[in-house]
Amino acid sequence: MNPTIVRRSIAWAALAAGALGACAPQGSAPDAATDAATDAASEASVGDFAQKKLRQLLIGRFDSAAQATRNRAYFDVTLAVCPVQIASLGGAALYVEQALRGRAPYRQRLYVLGSGTDSSVEATSRVFEFLDPSAVAGLCDRAAPSELTADMVVEREGCTVTLRWQGDHFTGATSGEQCLSTLMGAQYATTELTLRERTLESWDRGFDAAGRQVWGATAGPYVFERRDALVPFE
Repeated sequence: MNPTIVRRSIAWAALAAGALGACAPQGSAPDAATDAATDAASEASVGDFAQKKLRQLLIGRFDSAAQATRNRAYFDVTLAVCPVQIASLGGAALYVEQALRGRAPYRQRLYVLGSGTDSSVEATSRVFEFLDPSAVAGLCDRAAPSELTADMVVEREGCTVTLRWQGDHFTGATSGEQCLSTLMGAQYATTELTLRERTLESWDRGFDAAGRQVWGATAGPYVFERRDALVPFE
């Protein structure tokens, strides 16, 4: 398989869960004000659960070394995802960097997470490209969280990934043919994601006007395995 095609077949944006709730201390009889405050806090927690869980599961260090060992059609790719601050875009922002092991990054993105139609189980990931990727290379290795500005990136319109919580993982994809691509004669690109606590499966493909695949992995998604601990759920 052409290495250029495969290298561009690794994508993003994905995630796993826990129970939410509160109870009154035994032997107490909470008054109406306490009940109302508890209900409001519970609704807020449930309301943004999907976005928070997605953020938790995306942040970290991953690689596809095990898959590359099993199947030589796949490369050993490292993936780093870390939180960043960026003004005026809203939502939780994550810097995403992919590289063939030991080499300079070949893909750098900014993901801005948001809530879906039902924010308790659905989240979105908007995708942005950096105008000067070299300026942010290695961002996740820097000592302090980096503050970026909106003029450093441009959104890939139509490439938002919508992810739905399935009880113990997220699944999601781009919508139809809206994510435009001209790479290698493509007309549009698709991304499919499955995200669990320990793995992130990502499948990027490009298709021409006739619907024929012209780039991307053909045998299935890249499987990235987590190499660090989950960050706390916040």
